[in-house]
Parts: sequence; C-alpha cells; structure tokens
Amino acid sequence: MTSWTAPRTWTTSELVTASIMNTHVRDNLLYLKENVDPTPQCLNTDEVTRNNGGVAETDLSTYLLTAGKLATDGDKLRMVAWGICAAGASIKTLKAYFGATSVTAWTNNFNGATWKMMAEVVRTSATTQKMHVLAPVLDGASTHFMYQNYGTPGETLSGSITVKTTGQSNSASNEVTQYNFYVEYVPFGS
Repeated sequence: MTSWTAPRTWTTSELVTASIMNTHVRDNLLYLKENVDPTPQCLNTDEVTRNNGGVAETDLSTYLLTAGKLATDGDKLRMVAWGICAAGASIKTLKAYFGATSVTAWTNNFNGATWKMMAEVVRTSATTQKMHVLAPVLDGASTHFMYQNYGTPGETLSGSITVKTTGQSNSASNEVTQYNFYVEYVPFGS
C-alpha cells in the first residue's frame, strides 16, 4: 500500500528527476486510487432458477461472507435478486437475511408479478449494522408496488456471516421464483 506524501511546490527551472516525479505524482495518484476511489467488488453471482418448496420458508440463494470482509465502518454489502410470483391468490413472502436478522421485502397475494429486491447492509461498528431493503414489484400489466423495510443486525463481523434470500407461500410450491442473486462488497468511500 502506497503512503501519501505532501505535494511538492515546484520552482522555476527546477530539474525534475524520476525520483521526484515518482514520489510526488505517481505515488500520490496510486494512493488516491487505492484509498479514495475504491470500486465495488462482485463477491457472488447465482443464476440458478430456484423456487419456494411447500409452505415452509425456503432458501432461494445463500452466500457465506468471509470473516472480516466488512472491516471499516461505512463498508457496505449489497444483495440484489429478481424473479416472478406465480398467478393465484396465495400469500407470498420474500425476505433478505444478514446473519440471523431477516428483513421482509414484501408479503402480498401478487398474481403473476415480476419483482426485484435490493438490500444494503452498512457496517456501523464491529458488532452493529444497518440494513435497508427496497423491492419494486409489477403485478399484472399496470399495478406497481414499492416496498421498503429496515433492520438493525447485530452480527460480529470478525466471523463469517451467511447472507441469503428466502421465499414462502401459504399454499403451494413454486409460487416465488428467483432467477438471479448477486452480492457486492462496496468499500467505505465509494
């Protein structure tokens, strides 16, 4: 990791050497790239179609977050999933989990709906987090719903943490279908 050097004040007719340029320009640009503008990293992509099974809550996708990945207050974890709900009047539920904490994206009797769920977990300390879930749904040709919910997980981030999505129906299997799920790590400052 490169360290920051106070920028040099250049003088007229100064002979600029490679060493001076490397210290004051190259190394400082590297420092900025490494520390000020980190980019999100995709940790996991799951493109396997999965359905709820029976009336019990069913894991649709899971990912094991590496111990210590959210190392700095402000680091974020994003989970994004999308899919459909079967036609019919059954009550369907979609949830996002960060460790033991679940946040319900929605519970409704959608009839042939398409959905997307975006969940974000932000580290506030080594043992506390904030979680927000946003879930737009298109039920039929023109009925739009926008759901959001909030949770406060209390996971110890020095250990591995399971993140997942679940689906459930009060009447049958194959009522909640997930087509894709991905997890991103967003370092603080992004």
